[in-house]
Amino acid sequence: MSDSSERPRPREVRFSVASISCVACTPAFKKGLMRTEGINEVKQLPMLNKVVVEYDPERASEVEVERRIFEVADRVGFKGKVHISRRG
Repeated sequence: MSDSSERPRPREVRFSVASISCVACTPAFKKGLMRTEGINEVKQLPMLNKVVVEYDPERASEVEVERRIFEVADRVGFKGKVHISRRG
């Protein structure tokens, strides 16, 4: 039986972004995601065109995080360039 004070482990959403090396877009993308309730960390891997978003499942659902990823992507110029990966 688990202790009720235990928090669930953070979860990750991994996705690829074409042209994530855009100098002006990348900081704005990360900043927009970090302003989202429940998102703990945004790891950008520009050499791989990938981003990993760590979130707290008690504060945000995977669907909410994914929706926010697309909203921010559209706003900073990554519209149509984001692809969510369902694999770990």
